[in-house]
Amino acid sequence: MMDSYDAAIETIRNDIAARMRTVNDLCKLKGQPPMYPDADGAAGVTSGKIRPDQWYTVGISTAAREFLAMRQQAGVGPATLDEIYSALVSGGFKFESRDEPAAKAALKQSLTKNSIIFHRLPNGLYGLQAWYPNHKANEEEKEKARGASKKKRLRLPKPAPHRERLPGEEAAKLFFDAPNSAGTLAEAVKQGIKAMPTEFTKQDVLDWVNLHRPDLGARKESVYVTVTRLREEMGLVTSKESKGRELSTYRKETVEAVNGSK
Repeated sequence: MMDSYDAAIETIRNDIAARMRTVNDLCKLKGQPPMYPDADGAAGVTSGKIRPDQWYTVGISTAAREFLAMRQQAGVGPATLDEIYSALVSGGFKFESRDEPAAKAALKQSLTKNSIIFHRLPNGLYGLQAWYPNHKANEEEKEKARGASKKKRLRLPKPAPHRERLPGEEAAKLFFDAPNSAGTLAEAVKQGIKAMPTEFTKQDVLDWVNLHRPDLGARKESVYVTVTRLREEMGLVTSKESKGRELSTYRKETVEAVNGSK
């Protein structure tokens, strides 16, 4: 049962959807495409369908991906940055900053950076990359063409500094070195790192593995430690150290170092 606040929200959302349909009708009279193609489903994903703790303990990219998947199931499709932000807040996600513009900027950065998962449409809406396979194929062809026109230089990755083994890492090493399940996880993590943009975090790799290899049931600890063990092999360097709840950011030293590990 909806309380008075939910009812008010639902009324406003329906009013917004009606106004969007009116704008679409005016665009049609002008011979232009609709400005809001998803107006009929604008109120499809309501706050009543999102638990207040739904994204309390997950990463920002995971929360955004799950919300967009909910919209797809509801037949709504891509969303604006404001819609994604409001949904995450309704689902209990805690942004690092309490300042709304700063929090939205962090969300936008995550959506833009994780281009392997998210896709920004020309009209500014955000969807999942998996919804647009043809666009992804075209971009890959363009990237290959750009790469072929550049002279590549081979740079060896810097050796990782010696450090003491972290608590619990020994168990993760056994999991990593096992011939069956561990090898599969290691290869999936490698593929995830190769698919990452220039800069990424361990959480981004975890999201990629769970999205493309859900059969592995990859756990956060195992993937995080695997990324650490693969740093030297994959040519990764730390571009930004972790601070508080913010994870360390990695970058690939060179394209050639990553390709050489295939």
